[in-house]
Amino acid sequence: MIAPPNPHHTLLLAANDSRTYYDVTRIASLNQWWHWLVLVAACLTILLYVTTLYRRDSHELPRGIAWLLYLLRLFAFLGLLVFFLNIERRTEQSVTKNSRLVTLIDTSQSMGLVDAVSLQEGANGRSRLEQVVDTLRDSSLMADLRRKHDVVVYRFDQGERPQELALLEKTEVVRDASVDQTEVVNQTLSESRWLYGIAATLLGCAATALVLHWLLGVIVRNADGQSWAVFAAGLLAIFALVTGAVANLRYPTVTFANLVGREAWTPDRQPSATDGEDTDSSEMKPGTGTDWLGELQPQGTETRLTGALQYVIEHERGGPIAGIVLVTDGNGNPLVDVTDVTSLARDASIPIYTVGMGTDEHPRNIRVVDVEAPPRVFPGDEFTITAYLQSFGMEGTASKVELLVDDAGNADSSNRDPSDTDSSESRGASATGSTDANGASTGSDNVAGDERPGEATGLLLEELRMTAGTDGSVETLQFQTTPRAVGRHRYRLRVTPASQELDSSDNIMSATVEVVDRQNKVLLLAGGPTREYRFVRNLLFRDASVTSHVWLQGAALGIAQEADEILADFPELPEELFEYDAIVAFDPDWTQLNDRQAKLLERWVAEKAGGLILIAGPVYTPEWTMRRRVSGAVSTVKDLYPVVFYSGASITFGRGQLGSETAWPVQFTDEGRQSRFLWLDDSELKSEQDWAAFNGVYGYQPIQGAKDGATVYARFSNPETSIDGELPIYMAGQYYGAGYVFYMGSGEMWRLRELGDEYLERFYTSLIRYVSQGRLLRDSSRGVLLVSKDRCLLGETIAIRATLSDERFNPLELDEVEAELIHPNDRRNPLVLKRLRDAPAAGMYAGQFTATEEGEYRIQLAVPLSNDLELLRRQVRVRLPDREIERPQRNDATMSSLAKETGGRYYVGMQAAISNAAQPSLAAVSTPQDQTSYLPGIVDRVFERLLMTWLLAAIVGALAVEWLVRRLNKLA
Repeated sequence: MIAPPNPHHTLLLAANDSRTYYDVTRIASLNQWWHWLVLVAACLTILLYVTTLYRRDSHELPRGIAWLLYLLRLFAFLGLLVFFLNIERRTEQSVTKNSRLVTLIDTSQSMGLVDAVSLQEGANGRSRLEQVVDTLRDSSLMADLRRKHDVVVYRFDQGERPQELALLEKTEVVRDASVDQTEVVNQTLSESRWLYGIAATLLGCAATALVLHWLLGVIVRNADGQSWAVFAAGLLAIFALVTGAVANLRYPTVTFANLVGREAWTPDRQPSATDGEDTDSSEMKPGTGTDWLGELQPQGTETRLTGALQYVIEHERGGPIAGIVLVTDGNGNPLVDVTDVTSLARDASIPIYTVGMGTDEHPRNIRVVDVEAPPRVFPGDEFTITAYLQSFGMEGTASKVELLVDDAGNADSSNRDPSDTDSSESRGASATGSTDANGASTGSDNVAGDERPGEATGLLLEELRMTAGTDGSVETLQFQTTPRAVGRHRYRLRVTPASQELDSSDNIMSATVEVVDRQNKVLLLAGGPTREYRFVRNLLFRDASVTSHVWLQGAALGIAQEADEILADFPELPEELFEYDAIVAFDPDWTQLNDRQAKLLERWVAEKAGGLILIAGPVYTPEWTMRRRVSGAVSTVKDLYPVVFYSGASITFGRGQLGSETAWPVQFTDEGRQSRFLWLDDSELKSEQDWAAFNGVYGYQPIQGAKDGATVYARFSNPETSIDGELPIYMAGQYYGAGYVFYMGSGEMWRLRELGDEYLERFYTSLIRYVSQGRLLRDSSRGVLLVSKDRCLLGETIAIRATLSDERFNPLELDEVEAELIHPNDRRNPLVLKRLRDAPAAGMYAGQFTATEEGEYRIQLAVPLSNDLELLRRQVRVRLPDREIERPQRNDATMSSLAKETGGRYYVGMQAAISNAAQPSLAAVSTPQDQTSYLPGIVDRVFERLLMTWLLAAIVGALAVEWLVRRLNKLA
């Protein structure tokens, strides 16, 4: 049984496998018994009529002449019968569905690991997936497989179904058909000459018979014998006509010049589905045109092995499937149970050929998972460097952990050449970093790779001892240090285990800390002296790293405030407002701002990367949001908010802030849980526990929803407040130009003090640092470089934004600028940032890249049109999720079971699938399963025209000769 056609199957029309047959179409319509009865009766009636007629008309004629007339009339009626039966010649051609070999490639994050074995075997630190790419791109495996099959390549990870990447069609072997062509020509010409020769001979015999008739008529007049000569001539002429017609109908393109050899005859070539394709398998490269490195990126956070196999089996079942090639390390999430999918493949007769990647042992290893340090600190301020270390197979063993500082980083390196700045950083590292969706940058540099323990240089600051715990457990160590001078300092963490480990390339990691002699300048703006405002004002005033100014709207002049400066009005000059790094607004009355002040605020956020925190309140927020008509200043400020407020005409459920008599926990979204700046502890798990212990808040500001592009971090969790199944937004944020705006539905974070004063302090300190990161991390006054997250998981996409100006501080108008992306293995690639034409501010550029390796990526952008070498720098730390590194070893049991139970084979590594002395290669054992069928025959219109011509000639000729003979014999 032929399976239903798959739209992806390649159909080949076999030019040399055509079949010609003749079809009497009228028979198909005679599908009742009485149809045949009528036909036979009609034929017998005609035969009886003709016989009776000619017996009566020719009883006085010679018997030969009588039989000739009878023959001619029957021949004419026979021609009509052939016309009635409608004989057609049809040519059908074979259609071959190429055998398909499906290749499933695991692109989960564990496939991005660099195994110690690959380093020892000289693979230059190639990850598992990069080894697969090398095989697809550079080896003969794909070319060998494509000689037998169409190769379909899928990728799979955590998705519900695998994603098809490429269909590599079978490469046809170009055969020398000259011998076959010569045989066809010779055979055709030979048969044509033979048939035409017979026809000519018969015609000659007919002419001889006529001559004999004439001679007999002269010598012996009225002799009966001469009539038989006429009969023989007529009969031979009919046979000659039929033979000539057969020759012409069989080979209509053979002409007289071809028969005598004056012209060469070329047979008609049947059309082929492969016409126009110049496919020489010896010249084609496997995977030509496919960017394997770009398509196969280790992005998946899970490995849905059985789901991918089940989809392919059900999709290909019944088709020309030769097998499935599964390239993976064999571990799925959750744990793999291949019993059902094995039975499914066995029932469908689909063998599974498994290729195991990686090593079969969990490496005995200790590694530096992450190093956290503040990106910028002030001179003389002690700060903490936190190290996270993870071990496998080393439980109970002691390791030495050292903190060193690079002496070369003591001096201010802002004007250093980029190649000098980064020459000693990250070479082929396999270290990882912790997940952080949005936390402040640590400036960490992955310097693992070629550098081995004991080779890191620098001044030793502190040494600690760590005892390894159970496999996979993460140990935390903290180092306290004080910067010695202004400038950039690279702090290196080095771990030296007491016992031998397989891979020491991940034992070193560094973090760059810049010591700056400046303070974070914050403006607090409040509509009234709310409790939230007072607590935040006091904690910032006590913070030595912050210069705080306050503007308490409606307060009397000269009132005492815990602040470095008290303002009587909002700044109106750019030089006054642009000196602030962040503005925190507590239930502000924006109607007190004029248009110039509002536009200056908008420009400060969009162009100068200002961080704006907007906290709704019960007094002024409802008042200016629900006005039917608002001033230009209020409209400008509303545009800054990441949320859309109800208007006065649309809100019907009451004025002011909504709330309840009981506290409701803040319900964080996935984005909120991943946002490090909202954590209450360095540990994500501990932070979630702290937020869970928090009783919550009582009120929120009703809004319509978040704006396009905004991120919702948290919602008010009271289910009674949901509208259309969606809880009210409590925290949200958005990039606005180069700056960031954060919104909070009520000023109740002071209630965190029930857990401890340090929780409120951490919340606002982290929040202010995050929204003002564009200001604090600026490397040039002419530009700001921002990333969507500086900690991410392998496979995530990082968005990059830059706001640039020219020498006169006007927005830059170039169509694009080119940054440099430095990979963890020190590979450098250009990264093009294109100008955003619909951005809220001019001079904004955006781009993105996908984190495909563990370690640290660095982005460097030289400020365009700058005489001085000004570099904008950002770093992004990438790590694997824990579930993908819990079981990084190759699962031989699962993959060998899959192959054995389904009739396939198991290969360890890609090289084994290409050539292996122990077992045949993958290309050798994969048997083609081509499916061949025939297309419905196509009516030969040339044959139809020629047949009608010959029938007309035969009928008319027979009747004409009959008439002539009757006239010569004086019959009516």
